[in-house]
Amino acid sequence: VQDHLEYIIAETEYNQKQLNYALNLSKTNMAVIDSLRILLQTGSKIEEINRLTLELFAINTAPIKQNAFDTFIETGDIRYVQKYEVKAAVFDMYTMYDKVSLADRLALQHTMITSIPTY
Repeated sequence: VQDHLEYIIAETEYNQKQLNYALNLSKTNMAVIDSLRILLQTGSKIEEINRLTLELFAINTAPIKQNAFDTFIETGDIRYVQKYEVKAAVFDMYTMYDKVSLADRLALQHTMITSIPTY
């Protein structure tokens, strides 16, 4: 059980770094989107519009690992955790990852749909 919990902690640290990276990248991307919006409104500097558009196509999502959690659950070893608070914390954390992933996918879909210029 202790090994599982240590793997979950290590995985959580990795996920936290990935989410922080994604957050910082999204701030940068928002600046690029603002610049692109202004250029699209003016219709000038086509080369710059193309460059910024290609930069936005390279948007990466934060890969969230769930291997340690899946292994802990699939083996059934979580039943050996005596403290309810620990079990609840593990489940809550991974439920949050699912919500973050869903929000990320929805935001990307929304951005793709609403950023198409109308002529």
